[in-house]
Amino acid sequence: MAEYGGDFWYVKEGKTDPSFGGFVKTPQGWFLIHEGKTDTEFNGFVNDGVFCWYLQEGSFSPDAEGVFYGEVKKETGWWNVRHGQVVFGDDVVKKNRSWWRVERGRVNFSYDGIAENQYGKWYVRNGEVDFSGSGTALFGGSAYQVEKGRVMEEISSVRTRFIAHRGLSAQAPENTVRAFTEAGKAGFWGCETDVRETADHRFVIMHDDTFERMCGVSSRPGELTAEEIRKLRIISGKHLEDWSDDESALRVAFLEDYLEVCLQYDMVPVIEIKDSAQAQNETDQKRVRALFDTVKEIMGNREVIFISFDFESLRQLCRISREEQADHVSLQCLSRDPEHVPVSECSELGIGVDLYYKEADPPFISAMHEKNLEVNTWTVNDTEPVFVLMQAGIDYVTTNRILWLDFKGTK
Repeated sequence: MAEYGGDFWYVKEGKTDPSFGGFVKTPQGWFLIHEGKTDTEFNGFVNDGVFCWYLQEGSFSPDAEGVFYGEVKKETGWWNVRHGQVVFGDDVVKKNRSWWRVERGRVNFSYDGIAENQYGKWYVRNGEVDFSGSGTALFGGSAYQVEKGRVMEEISSVRTRFIAHRGLSAQAPENTVRAFTEAGKAGFWGCETDVRETADHRFVIMHDDTFERMCGVSSRPGELTAEEIRKLRIISGKHLEDWSDDESALRVAFLEDYLEVCLQYDMVPVIEIKDSAQAQNETDQKRVRALFDTVKEIMGNREVIFISFDFESLRQLCRISREEQADHVSLQCLSRDPEHVPVSECSELGIGVDLYYKEADPPFISAMHEKNLEVNTWTVNDTEPVFVLMQAGIDYVTTNRILWLDFKGTK
């Protein structure tokens, strides 16, 4: 390169070459040559075979930072430039007052979703961070709490231990094989159900004291045999009409049915014991033992959680678990009121707490964690309380809905 008349000329073998056009690399950097001299009006990109550089006014600018327009590898668009070089990676980069979603170095103006850079995660619409966006947003199988474009918290089936309450009971009749299957297909970490003993000492899945609400029969589970219960039909429940031809939604399930679905979808069984136990009642003790053995026979050493409002049942299960050295078995004390939780005994026995979610405030959760006790909550069916609970360090969330998919959208 040689300067003449205020222009820089391309020199080859000591002579200028007015017919030359292209890019030339010199110790001072890259220059664009047009008809033998530098094109000082050119702003764009040049590829040296290894890197792609951005030129300003015809020369390489090592200070160039941000998003610049031009053609790179035969693709025209806005490109992420750092230290004068195109960065072919995914990022969120700043251009003037806007932040843009970059994919493989190029701004993607059609991108709607969550993007991440060194400053955090961001809510992006049409390729640009929406700093006015606040509320709950859904992208890629997760729900996000957004404040002024920035992601503050995330709900996902992977990040949070969500438990499907009586199966996915917002999509199918509660406590049916269909409800359990829908929970498994949705990706729930755990699946909660209710067990009661039949007249012939089997374990049937039923929340209520009787079959009246679900089957139109006033009998109690303990008054009927398993064979008699199998003849009953489910007559109520969410979206029952959608499952009118599906036997798995129309028949009462038994413990074995439930556990098989948990195995199939790798869900943790969360089993609520509905029948009460008495410390000196041999029949009740046998029932609790039979429940434990039935679960163990099917689940083996896989993780299992037993929950109950009846603390005596939990005491008996705690004793059995210790005798069996069943470290995979966890226990949780159900309660509507934190003041009624026997915290000292829970701490002594290692029994966690399963509390009504409106009572599970951050101080209570923190106090339980200080005693090495986990905290579950029921039944949370909206995203906003989940964000609050997550920020408080909740261990489990029991819900009827797929909270990471079911949301109202950003405000």
